[in-house]
Amino acid sequence: MSHVNVPTDNSTFGEPIGGVSVKADFTPNLLLCLGFTFIFGWGMFIIFFSPQRRTLLRVASMFVCLERMLLLSIRMAASFRQNVRESWGLSEYQQVALSMGFLGLTQEQLNLTLCTAVLATRDGVAFADWEQLAQKDPFIRDKRKEEREKYRKWASKLDMIITIGQGIQAAGVSLSWEAGSSHYSTYIIKFRLACNIFACAAILAIFSMLHQLKDVQAINQKALRRLRLIMSILIIVPVFRASVSMRTATTLSTSPPSALPAKVAFYICQMLPELAVCAISIFTDYRNLCDTGSWGDYPRRRIENGLPPRPGWFNVLHMIFAPWCWPRVLGRWIIQRRERKEEARSKPTNLLIDEKSLRTLSYSRRKSLVDSLTFSPSQMDSDGRSIRSIPMSIYSKGWSTFGGDSSDTSPDKSESKRTLPSALITDVNLWRPRLPEGFR
Repeated sequence: MSHVNVPTDNSTFGEPIGGVSVKADFTPNLLLCLGFTFIFGWGMFIIFFSPQRRTLLRVASMFVCLERMLLLSIRMAASFRQNVRESWGLSEYQQVALSMGFLGLTQEQLNLTLCTAVLATRDGVAFADWEQLAQKDPFIRDKRKEEREKYRKWASKLDMIITIGQGIQAAGVSLSWEAGSSHYSTYIIKFRLACNIFACAAILAIFSMLHQLKDVQAINQKALRRLRLIMSILIIVPVFRASVSMRTATTLSTSPPSALPAKVAFYICQMLPELAVCAISIFTDYRNLCDTGSWGDYPRRRIENGLPPRPGWFNVLHMIFAPWCWPRVLGRWIIQRRERKEEARSKPTNLLIDEKSLRTLSYSRRKSLVDSLTFSPSQMDSDGRSIRSIPMSIYSKGWSTFGGDSSDTSPDKSESKRTLPSALITDVNLWRPRLPEGFR
């Protein structure tokens, strides 16, 4: 099997984190794969059968579980097949996936920390209830909004930094494996070490915020303890990766005995912590614990700023990547359209009818339009007649007054020959008692 850029002259390159999978690695890979599969299955059960616990903030845990299932399956295949083990492309995918997963979990915990801090600014009250209470005291509402903005700006900046770090690390790991040469090995190893140190710094920044939040009066202490526990487990991963970043290897075919300690540490210090973090995140009801809602804090921030909960581009992406929601969205659109029609039909008609518009209406439409108009008893003309008698006389005594064809618009052809000067019929407002001279 040919491999692009595979070193064949015993040149050194950065050793794959996790080592080369051999037959002895099949059992731990299988057990870990079963663990991630069970957690992923439970998460899918929550998504489809427990909507009151469903939240978008678990998406990183679900994605890491799915990705680890695929990665461990590749490692199990590599345990018995040498061509899979020596595949440079599969090794590159494994290294990129291992470098990205724990950073995604870090972002997830950052968003949960933000929701916990924002909940404290609402005195532990749910968002829907707080919106009603805040309307009674605008001063408290504005003051608490300023407090929330501080947390939101901090979280947005750190989230952007972590996202950029993810992209740089993934690109660096990919390019390092594409190079596959000892000429670049020194720079690649140092770059890998710097990326893991950056991940440690991001986790410590979240730790710092959690430490500051413990003194907030209305903070949810249970949620705070849960987040500190997860971050304490998660920081093990970048520390381990930084400690083995300087290791080198010369082949992907075999695993030397010297690589055994690093391989054991890989299962204990990366796979097990990620498994534990995913399990805690998926089994915890963060929607009720941190009041995350279905979509986190982002739509609530837009509502507080007077914007729609979700931007238009988000709805488009949601329709593209969630086709199972199409029937529900279509049904909701049909119901809203029907409600708008019913609302428009129930409103009284207030039309300014002129000669041109009356000429274009059919007799049945004119009759239904006039019959649908409602008049109060106090609306009388100068002769003491009810206003309703006026439009009734319009379609009963003839429409040729307005210059229309009496053959198809008037039920009484003998009356249709009577005409009046068009100057007299300049403006007929069926809502007002002011009438033209010709009707008096």
